[in-house]
Amino acid sequence: MNKKSFALSWGRKMFFGLGWALTSVVALTYFQSMIIPQSASSWMYVFTTFVGYYGVILSLVYFLLYCPVVILFPKYYVSRIWSILLILAVNLAIFFDGYLFSRYRFHLNSFLWNFVADKNALEAFGLSSIKLGLISFVTTVMFFVLWFRGERLWRSMQARFSNPVKNWYLVFVVLCFLASQGMYLYGAAKGTSAIYRLSELFPLNFPLIGKEVLKEQGVTSDLSSVKKMGYKDFYYSESVLNCPLRAPKNILVIMLDKWSQDELNASSMPNVSHYGSHGLVFTNHYSGGMNKIDGYFSFLYSLSATYSSSVRNQSVAPVFLTQAKKKKMDVSFFQTGGMSPVTKYLPEEKEIFTDYIEANLIQRNELLEANPFMMHVFLEGGTLTDKDAQVKRIIDLFLKYRQIKDTIIVLTSAYSDQLKTPFIMIWPGKKPAIISKLTSHYDILPSIMLEDWKCKNRASDFSLGKNVFSKEETERFVAANDRTIKILDAKNETITTIEPYQGSVTVENGKRDVVSIMNSLNMLTRFYQRQ
Repeated sequence: MNKKSFALSWGRKMFFGLGWALTSVVALTYFQSMIIPQSASSWMYVFTTFVGYYGVILSLVYFLLYCPVVILFPKYYVSRIWSILLILAVNLAIFFDGYLFSRYRFHLNSFLWNFVADKNALEAFGLSSIKLGLISFVTTVMFFVLWFRGERLWRSMQARFSNPVKNWYLVFVVLCFLASQGMYLYGAAKGTSAIYRLSELFPLNFPLIGKEVLKEQGVTSDLSSVKKMGYKDFYYSESVLNCPLRAPKNILVIMLDKWSQDELNASSMPNVSHYGSHGLVFTNHYSGGMNKIDGYFSFLYSLSATYSSSVRNQSVAPVFLTQAKKKKMDVSFFQTGGMSPVTKYLPEEKEIFTDYIEANLIQRNELLEANPFMMHVFLEGGTLTDKDAQVKRIIDLFLKYRQIKDTIIVLTSAYSDQLKTPFIMIWPGKKPAIISKLTSHYDILPSIMLEDWKCKNRASDFSLGKNVFSKEETERFVAANDRTIKILDAKNETITTIEPYQGSVTVENGKRDVVSIMNSLNMLTRFYQRQ
């Protein structure tokens, strides 16, 4: 057997023996970001994907990078050093990808590579000198382990070279890879979320989708009904809430579908402007979403819309609603126009049109109903003048039927094109004021829960917001959906727009602050991490 054949055979043994064993251990870091499979089929999918996927990666590195070099330089030390460097490079890439994925739910892509060259990159990614030193130490140890094990393998193969390497493992890798693709193909077509949800766990994973082919065979389900589970358990809230709710005030939330800050004026909305003069007007307020659905979610859950898939799949109710019902508050939802976004996240809640608000208030008035209530009204469609009239009509009904006393009134909108939207809060006992500090939809319900319900928890236990009545200032605000992230940095007065899957990062009004950006992105995964 010539030197080239020997070096190639030895390399296969290194890559698919020692190399694959090391990769199997390192790749376990991804499993901290995964919901534990609950069925035999999903476990089988994880196993076949794990074996086949990383086996294919090592195969590509072996055939495309190792083999050409060894064919040209079939020498002892070239083969050993080159194979070990490639194996370590693959595993370091997998380790860092898993590390970043657990923190930010992004695999290594052009967006994250965008930050690597920054002088503050290590700090931004949470890689302290101690962590880097430990990684360097472990990598050095693994280099010598692979070196001595490789030398031992080389000598043992020289002693007995008759067909020393079988190719069964390559066949096994290919079979696992094909089985994984087949299971995903069928699971996606049938809407099996237990399989479909796991595909994003693996970097550079592009599973097959043959919906049109399987549709002809009559096995395809509507993928729009598939609920993607997110990546791991959703800890919302992070701790058990303790909210006494002793004599809480009533709550009236009137939310417009779309309304920008510059549209709050006496000429466009005279009635709302008048009400604002009797309450707290927050002039630097932002929605957490870039459309109606996401903006409403940011108010309802006080979280970024990046959590919405986990909310829908796990049927998680907003913490304020859970606490309100626990304390026997009457909660009702009303709407005008089409179906409001509440039906997307709370399908069990029945919405009725605003014509029934009066009937509700009459009943409470006649029965001298004492239970506190929360009434949520979503106004969609029509002009600003129409919505202004609707707001007046609703508040007039509260005055007419003597339900305005001890009622906190919130006026805002789901979103605006500029994210900045009006926010007016009329709170009995609090003097009218204009407040210019940065606030967001994440703050509204936590403020009521902490200030009126006297919850003992921190706002950070169940939201991304703060109590607007505290002295604590918001330094950064993040609005996000599945495709776009906007970070408002109040301290540096910058707005950063990130499109992770496009790899683009644009900064308005200043220079890019990588540490600030990555800290903000970490906020978007905080409730996937048990504290």
